[in-house]
Amino acid sequence: MRNERPIVTDSLTQLNEPKKALDLFELEKEYLPQRKAGKDFSDIRKELKSRGVDAQGIRILFDSIERQLITDKLEKQAKQKNLALQYGGLVFMVLGGLVSLLSFLGIIGIQGSYVIAYGPFFGGASMMAVARSQRKMKFRRLND
Repeated sequence: MRNERPIVTDSLTQLNEPKKALDLFELEKEYLPQRKAGKDFSDIRKELKSRGVDAQGIRILFDSIERQLITDKLEKQAKQKNLALQYGGLVFMVLGGLVSLLSFLGIIGIQGSYVIAYGPFFGGASMMAVARSQRKMKFRRLND
């Protein structure tokens, strides 16, 4: 009886027998959407064992999938926070401009003078600029 080599090796770059060799990245592409859809790790483990992946390869794959799921969740939270900052900046900008406009038209303010609310206007504009610049930046992957 021949001594079987593990399919996923320590280096993950050297593949054993071409017919049995499974690429970790291909496995991750296959099982990540399944895990996102709610498939349990125990079911995935059974499938991987039936495909001949060793315990270390399964552990490495699960760690990679878990890191990817955490990164995706953090990206989603960052996008929500960024959107709130952008809308908050828009509100400040509109309120500052509105107070200035209404004061200039004489609807609010003291007779013969008007209030220029440039502080909230430019503060809101800067909040929006920061939010837009952060939105364009890529989120750093945890496994990089």
